Amino acid sequence: MRRFATVARSALKFSRGGHDRFEPAAAQLWWLRPAPLVLLVIVPLYLSFLTFDYENVVLRRYLPNANYLWGLFLLGALALGAGVGANWQDGMRRANPPTAPASAPLEIQIPGWLTAALLVFTVVAYAVWFGPLVSEPELVLQVFSGERDHLRGVLQTMPGVTTLTQCGVAYVVLVTIKRFSVGGVSFWERAGIGLVFLRAVGRALLWAERLAVLEVLVPWAVTSAAFYRFRTANRARLAIVLPLVAPVLLFLAFAGTEYFRSWRFYQAYYDSIWQFAYERLMTYYAVASNSGLGLLEEAQDWPRYTGRFVFEWAYTMPKVGKFLIDAFGDTRQDFSRFLLDYGDVEFNNPSGLFPIVYDVGYFGSALYFLVVGVLIGLARRSYVLKQPLGLMFYPFCVLFILELLRFNYLAASRFIPIAGSLLGAWYLAYVLPRKRRPHARAAWTRT
Repeated sequence: MRRFATVARSALKFSRGGHDRFEPAAAQLWWLRPAPLVLLVIVPLYLSFLTFDYENVVLRRYLPNANYLWGLFLLGALALGAGVGANWQDGMRRANPPTAPASAPLEIQIPGWLTAALLVFTVVAYAVWFGPLVSEPELVLQVFSGERDHLRGVLQTMPGVTTLTQCGVAYVVLVTIKRFSVGGVSFWERAGIGLVFLRAVGRALLWAERLAVLEVLVPWAVTSAAFYRFRTANRARLAIVLPLVAPVLLFLAFAGTEYFRSWRFYQAYYDSIWQFAYERLMTYYAVASNSGLGLLEEAQDWPRYTGRFVFEWAYTMPKVGKFLIDAFGDTRQDFSRFLLDYGDVEFNNPSGLFPIVYDVGYFGSALYFLVVGVLIGLARRSYVLKQPLGLMFYPFCVLFILELLRFNYLAASRFIPIAGSLLGAWYLAYVLPRKRRPHARAAWTRT
């Protein structure tokens, strides 16, 4: 707690005489640091699952057991790895003190044609996906009136095309970075962020995919925090305790979507929408851990060492996925069979912890989360130093931690288009200009 107190005091220090400190105050908040986020937010939530009434949702309750304790150990390994990365961050900063003020614009120029392309890909992909609703608006009305939970089964995705909706998430992060870079952003780029957010909200309501909204909001907020400096002490104090308010805001947003989505079917069983929304929100996370534990309990032939859960994105790629399944089998089907026998197909996430154990065993899972923690800690270091890769990828590390008790975000196929877009932007806006710079200086010297 002494470290957290130091962070709190540092968040209240402001620039004097027109000189900014190197680290933006918002980036120093404890809940933007990976290890405290795991230990003070995720672990208490994980422990709260012990009080959940599973018997009302699924056939069998599997926690607490030895594997539940192992899940707690894995969270500790993740926090430890992140702490190692954070210590390296502090050591590197002491060895290489900053020479430029924190408010100086970034020397990174993200091409306008790149952000325009990502926005166009996003808009076109959403048009292909939800375009048929133009001729059938009554389907939308059925969702908002409660006659339908969602439009899955009515609308069809098109692999390789509708997947490009994920480019919108990368677009939001890149435009936010560009806003604080040399050259700034144009009006259409700012408007594009609002457009992407509105389409994500529509996707959450019509496709019952609330993660689509979190994918936009969380990276946008974390990226913005890298550049935000508190102007008053009251704002800094409020930001420190924001995690106490954020769950309430999440709950209100969740209750709003559930009101349109499923309240009509359950209102006879609950006293209020608030009671229903709270139990349902907890169900998504608590049942995920119970299902992951159940997979370990009911299956007898693990670990399988196929990489199906560690590299889940690879198994969903065209051609590559078929090759991997033909070579190693599809152990994801083991979990599908478990859901049919003991779980609930509506709450079909296995958590982000226990499938890794099923895939690579106890030692492998401990090593996995330790290494992932170190990488997240290093991403945090790069983020605080305002380096392009850290600014681009650390926001998704935060999202990974927040969703870990439900599923493994960084291993999911939905993250691959985002990562590809960001890596392309990093090369075009940062690596390529640095390669060209020496040649430009050499040509100038010859003249």
